[in-house]
Amino acid sequence: MRLPLRAVIVLLLVLFAVLPAALIGAISYDGSREAVRAMSQSLRGEIVSRVAQHLDHFLESAARVNQANVESARQGLLPLEDREAMARYFWRQGTLVDGIGTVAFSNASGEFFGGNRAERYLVFADRRTTHGAYRRYATDEGGRRTSRVLSDLPFYDARSRNWYLTALNATGPTWAPISVSTTEGRLDLTAVSPWYGTDNALRGVFLAKVSLAQIDDFLRRLPVGRSGRVFIMERNGEIVASSAGEKAPGAAVGRREAPDRVRAIDSRIPMIAGAARRLAGMPGGMTKLSAPREDVFEIDGRRCFLESVPFRSHPGIDWIICTILPESDFMGPIVANGRKSALLAALALFASALAGWATARWVTRPIVALHESARALANGTWDHPVPIDRNDEVGALARTFNVMAERLHHSIEVLNREVVDRLRAEHGLRESEEKYRALFEESHDMIFISTPGGMLLDINPAGVRMLGFPSKEKMLGIPITPDLYASAEDRDWLAAELRARGEVNDFQTVMRRPDGREINVAITASAIRNGLGEFVALRGIVRDVTEHIQLEQQLRQAQKMEAVGQLAGGIAHDFNNILTAIIGYANLLEGRLAPEDPLAEYPRSIAASARKASDLTRGLLAFSRKQVLNMRPVDLNGLLEGMTSLLRRLVREDIEILTDFCAEPTPVLADPVQVEQVLMNLVTNAADAMPAGGKITLETRGREGHVILSVADTGTGMDEATQDKIFDPFFTTKEVGKGTGLGLAMVYGIVRQHKGTIYVDSEPGRGTCIKISLPASGPALPGMDVVSISTGPMTGRETILVAEDDAALRGLVREMLQQFGYSVLLAADGLEAFEIYRADPGRIDMLLVDLVMPRMNGQTFYKAAQELNPGVRALFYSGYSADLVASESGLDPGMHLLHKPFTINDLGRKVRDVLDGAPSPGVV
Repeated sequence: MRLPLRAVIVLLLVLFAVLPAALIGAISYDGSREAVRAMSQSLRGEIVSRVAQHLDHFLESAARVNQANVESARQGLLPLEDREAMARYFWRQGTLVDGIGTVAFSNASGEFFGGNRAERYLVFADRRTTHGAYRRYATDEGGRRTSRVLSDLPFYDARSRNWYLTALNATGPTWAPISVSTTEGRLDLTAVSPWYGTDNALRGVFLAKVSLAQIDDFLRRLPVGRSGRVFIMERNGEIVASSAGEKAPGAAVGRREAPDRVRAIDSRIPMIAGAARRLAGMPGGMTKLSAPREDVFEIDGRRCFLESVPFRSHPGIDWIICTILPESDFMGPIVANGRKSALLAALALFASALAGWATARWVTRPIVALHESARALANGTWDHPVPIDRNDEVGALARTFNVMAERLHHSIEVLNREVVDRLRAEHGLRESEEKYRALFEESHDMIFISTPGGMLLDINPAGVRMLGFPSKEKMLGIPITPDLYASAEDRDWLAAELRARGEVNDFQTVMRRPDGREINVAITASAIRNGLGEFVALRGIVRDVTEHIQLEQQLRQAQKMEAVGQLAGGIAHDFNNILTAIIGYANLLEGRLAPEDPLAEYPRSIAASARKASDLTRGLLAFSRKQVLNMRPVDLNGLLEGMTSLLRRLVREDIEILTDFCAEPTPVLADPVQVEQVLMNLVTNAADAMPAGGKITLETRGREGHVILSVADTGTGMDEATQDKIFDPFFTTKEVGKGTGLGLAMVYGIVRQHKGTIYVDSEPGRGTCIKISLPASGPALPGMDVVSISTGPMTGRETILVAEDDAALRGLVREMLQQFGYSVLLAADGLEAFEIYRADPGRIDMLLVDLVMPRMNGQTFYKAAQELNPGVRALFYSGYSADLVASESGLDPGMHLLHKPFTINDLGRKVRDVLDGAPSPGVV
């Protein structure tokens, strides 16, 4: 709007010249991109079709080898009993299909034999030839076995192999999951066909392995543009084959026993990784891709077209064929033409600018005279008309201007009438201000106006009440910064921010009332400026957020307690393992010293200290709600009445215990032992808070499906800072050596584990009342059976198999059991233990199993042993917390469980209970 007319004319001419060219160029560019997309779509479809045809031919060829062998076996044409001849026959079948590897057969007993022409070996795994081992022999040029053994693996059973299990679960010929070759580090695909006799009994499984390296070679030969990529992956995202020239997808550097597969999303080729992320990010992920899909994504600023097609033409095969074509492969010539167009547009711009300058000079010259007359009229000179010397549009404008000047006098009269209208408008403004005043006076939040220097100009009644002043007049005379703000820096920052930005939203600070109480507030304010733009005042709204901040602090406290609980549960297992070793070796050392030996006191002291550490661990688990509970309906009144006499003996004589139990029944679902622990800790703490004596009141009340237990004392009480920490582990106000700081932490954990809540009401000098709310339950049971513990001899001659992944504990348990006369077999994990047990189940009388172990956990090993011997006896033990035991092992109810840490006598009694068939397994 401030540009000279000459510049405007030049600019318009330039725009009229450049805009059509730019528009045509943009339309041409978009059309070219659409053509590129259509061409890319056609090419991608052709590539996917060729890949699918190749895969069909490749897989069908290998599957036909198996089918031919199954058919020959059904007709009795294969001498499967002559394993040497059959292995050579399978070796010769390696010439039928390019890339075929091992062709073999496994009978229903798990014996295995076959041949591999590509790698020139025969393989046998049977009782007669290799005594159960998996042995590969090198061959000569004719496929005859030589004496050179390439590899020898013991204890081979084909029935445990993935390809064998796949064949059993299939209704006919199928493909087993992709495996990684342990000799070449490549990806292999195995075609399997189960062979059933005329009686529908399984006779065995035929297999034929092929290398997926051939698919890599085929994909690399496909014409996919200058930088396009084609790859095949499974539904889980692992690459099957790729045209990217990677070193055999899935191959490791060097050879190792089980190389890792390469996931497409982790590919070193950015386009492949980007395509995998695109498919993984669609609704449902790759598993939901059921039809061909087109996508467009960008990699390093390059736009790429993606074609994804499911491939499910063969049983057991569920792959995705992906073709990626970068748009830049097709757009090169189009971009070059765009540069030429840009150069032509620049030349047109220059020519238009020259023409515009000449035209503007011719047009604006007569307008200058009109400008001079208008300036004279603005200065009050009415006798300076514009000279009229032309009849074009500019001359017409000059004549119109002269007429306008004559009529200007007439406008003064109109102005007088406008003054009257303005007075009426001011009356309406006063009405509007009255409405604003009503809002100002009736708001529940503080509304204020103040100077930048810190003096209140106005404030509403809500602000007077919020800050605790007797009247508005008392507030208007005080400076804001020293009297209302707890921090002068906050008020200075607010003023500076308003001066710079003009507004502040939800700025939180602390204000101080005349009575000294501080409140947290949130301020939303804006700056008031005069006609010169100077900052003259500020107005805003203040909201009291004290209660909101207190709720946030309570939430953070609860999160902190939960975090401490998680930490306590996490260290329980390792700490219990250490304590088990300390207690166990102390027991062994004590047993080897004579009672009168002066050194015998040392191991007893070590064991006693370790038991104290164990109590500390149990306290942490109680706080973190991870201990094992024995829940049942309990009458809370009856439990408290039975404990009252014991509680009176726990406290000093100058402390009186009073009871006030409700008349209604008070059944709760609880562990009575833990509830007793809670009550004892609360009463003990209450007694410690009354050094000069006092009263402790126990009270029960029923309330809306809950039972409330209150423990109140007349002691010293606590301030708010202490109340915030009383349930923290290891926090104590007692002297060093007079408390562990776990008493109330255990109370907190036990109550929360019972689905209850706990409240504290205390003030310094007024005592403390702790209320516990527990969910009510059905009627309480009259009694509860107690688990019997063996009191007879703990020795025996049986054989026990111990499965323990910790080497130190494994040796300790063996020493303990040998002390009682048992024979001990050791295993480092569940899988090794199963191999030992399977070798001779009748020799082993009992299993002693750690619940959580690598490779195979204790519960899985026990179930596998039950299949061999349903009557096998087992004792489990663990140092994990209750929830970790349940989640990691899935221990069935009623099983024998021994908790770490345990003593040698705990172990001896529990082993004897299991071997003697105790009626209830119990938990130690």
